[in-house]
Amino acid sequence: AGATLADLEAVAVDVGPGLFTGLRVGVATAQGLAQGLGIGVLGVGSVEVLAREAYDAGWQGPVAAVVDARRGEVFAATAGGPGCEVGPPERHRPDDLARALAGVEGLLVVGTGAHRYAPAFAGLHVAAVREPSPRALAEIAAGRLAHGVQPVHPTEIRPVYLRGADARINWVQR
Repeated sequence: AGATLADLEAVAVDVGPGLFTGLRVGVATAQGLAQGLGIGVLGVGSVEVLAREAYDAGWQGPVAAVVDARRGEVFAATAGGPGCEVGPPERHRPDDLARALAGVEGLLVVGTGAHRYAPAFAGLHVAAVREPSPRALAEIAAGRLAHGVQPVHPTEIRPVYLRGADARINWVQR
């Protein structure tokens, strides 16, 4: 893009929900880069980025962004259409979520969870969008900056965990 590190106003990072280790690595990297540059961090949710991908591709209806949470679960949130706020993400069993979404007219389902648990979502319209894209993340963050949202200090940004780490879960189960 022709930009240098000195041109950066903030570092944008996907704060999840998502897989524990990936979120920790991504947020820690953003924190380190921002701290080193003396700038702030803007956190953007993965479900918001996924919904943005669908709207950027031209979808006009409601979207359910569904992230694979492993262990037979998904993290999901919905938006009513372009320009609508994405609801808070929640943890679900894929079959339960698919049943809850079945009555939403014109719904598009996106994300890794919809693809991994495809049989559960077979009756719904599932798009090819799987992963949150860096482009959509950067566009959301740039839009927020343009509307006066202030980045936070690097030590203030936190990942969105909707479940404990798999290592902790495995330890407790043993």
